[in-house]
Amino acid sequence: MDWIKQNKWRLGLLAGLVGIAYLGTLDNAFVSDDIYGIVNNPEIVKFDWVVKNPTIVLNRLIYFIIANGFGIVPWPFRLVNILVHLMTAVGVMILGGWLINRTVGTVAAVLVAVHPIMIESVTWISGGGYSWYTALLIWSLIFYIKAKDSWWKYGTSILLFLGALQYSEKAVILPGILLVYRLVIEKKRGRWGDLVPYIGLSGLWLAINLLKVGARLSYLEAEFTGGGGSKINPLIQIPVAIANYLSLIFWPDKLTLYHSELNITQEIFWLMAGITIIYFLVSAGLLWLGFKGKAKFGIAGFFLAWLVIGLSPTLLPLGVAWIVAERYVYFGAIGVFVLTAWGLVSFSQRPKQTEAGWAVITLLVCLLIIRTLVRNSNWQNQDVLWLSAERTSPTSPQNHNNLGDLYGRRGDLKQAEWHFMQAISLNQNYADAMHNLANTYFQEGKLDEAIEWYTKALKFKPSLWQSHQQLGSIYYQKGDKQTALAEFKKALGIVPEDQKLIEAVKRVEQEL
Repeated sequence: MDWIKQNKWRLGLLAGLVGIAYLGTLDNAFVSDDIYGIVNNPEIVKFDWVVKNPTIVLNRLIYFIIANGFGIVPWPFRLVNILVHLMTAVGVMILGGWLINRTVGTVAAVLVAVHPIMIESVTWISGGGYSWYTALLIWSLIFYIKAKDSWWKYGTSILLFLGALQYSEKAVILPGILLVYRLVIEKKRGRWGDLVPYIGLSGLWLAINLLKVGARLSYLEAEFTGGGGSKINPLIQIPVAIANYLSLIFWPDKLTLYHSELNITQEIFWLMAGITIIYFLVSAGLLWLGFKGKAKFGIAGFFLAWLVIGLSPTLLPLGVAWIVAERYVYFGAIGVFVLTAWGLVSFSQRPKQTEAGWAVITLLVCLLIIRTLVRNSNWQNQDVLWLSAERTSPTSPQNHNNLGDLYGRRGDLKQAEWHFMQAISLNQNYADAMHNLANTYFQEGKLDEAIEWYTKALKFKPSLWQSHQQLGSIYYQKGDKQTALAEFKKALGIVPEDQKLIEAVKRVEQEL
């Protein structure tokens, strides 16, 4: 309670800024993965669903409680994300205050609170796992630092880490953060054995998730061939990713759900590679100085390393992650924010530069809030989101597929057809776009074209039962009931409990 009283204005400032940035999004609609994971998920209200997978019980438990307590409406799901984001900002304030000073901690927390690169992990309900695991990791680190001879604080730190793992396997990075902290900041702590539980839990989660890599790759190849799921040389992937993230942090202009515009020239690549090499070299040099006893250099190296350690699970050449996704950098960006805050505060504390320094900080925060409010307006609903992505991601096959769906719902079938064809031209194995194009032809009465594209969709994605169902409907219209029955049965073989398919099979069998 004393700590809260001492920091009440700082806590109030952070709460106010997070509120300004995000409370206006509470009524935003479900979008993208929210539809499949929440809206169209009948299991979400069943406790059996919560305990079905022991590695994500906490994640599902929160959804279960919200769904049963408030219903399937967006605002309570999003409000939880916003509160967790505030918890992250408060954690950064504490951590920065301990390791550097209270002013730097506060300014860093303010940057976390309002920076638009954090939006995808807060406003997007399905992105909330990234804000959850980040908040829990930061608080786990806080309790670890304060634990020393306090077993209850140490135990709390481990439990918080376990909670973070329940939200994302990417939380396995914590032992790396703790190791760097011990090597360059708190070298005289003593027992190294206290890292064993963290390493053990990380190892367990890594083993569990490595077993899932094959299934994940199969899913991505079926859904997103040409985007996520495509393996890339790490010597190319790492500089492209790190340079893009740094660019988005310092100039958050081209924010989008689909970072598809990565076809860079050789000159730009070498620039990115140079930036990345310099980043690694400076980080290594500062960490070495910290290891040799230069405390401030060690702290700077620690927060530089924070970005790379945070991104490391998505930089592995496994083909299970996008090259760039804003939610991936939610944790890693914090290291950059702390260092930026440190530089700004140091500048403002120079003689005769105090007013100018704080004016720069205030202006920066205001500009970031404005950018965040503008970007949050893009997340109002799916239609607005896809239209905004059209400007930033013109070569994204996923977004062209989304736009085709948008125009199809609006009755503009020619525009829908054009966008689906664009999606297929950009990704020639894109089964969902083929299915949707076939749907468009079906609506236009072009049955032969519809049959052609449903068949192509099934070639690339045999599990697409909706294509079998639609083929059954077309052949039934054509009077070919034998073929229609065969297609309905194929669909039923994939989703055996679908009542409409069961009724369709019975009806056709009775007519034969």
